[in-house]
Amino acid sequence: MLAMRHAMERGGRIVAMMLACGLSLTGCLQTQETRFLSCVPRPSGVEARSYEFHDPFADESVGPETFTRPRA
Repeated sequence: MLAMRHAMERGGRIVAMMLACGLSLTGCLQTQETRFLSCVPRPSGVEARSYEFHDPFADESVGPETFTRPRA
């Protein structure tokens, strides 16, 4: 009886931990921001575009001077 109770408590903990991990990971996987591992390198054009950042002030004379510009 004690062994069965211990097994149920242990199984309940495992299920609770798996549920907590599963629920915490649901908001983390977004295809726009997540890049999965692969064995094949991506084409150089795709890699270059992945490092481009949005520049809200495309004209350098507009906006605050930050002394840094995103890659174009």
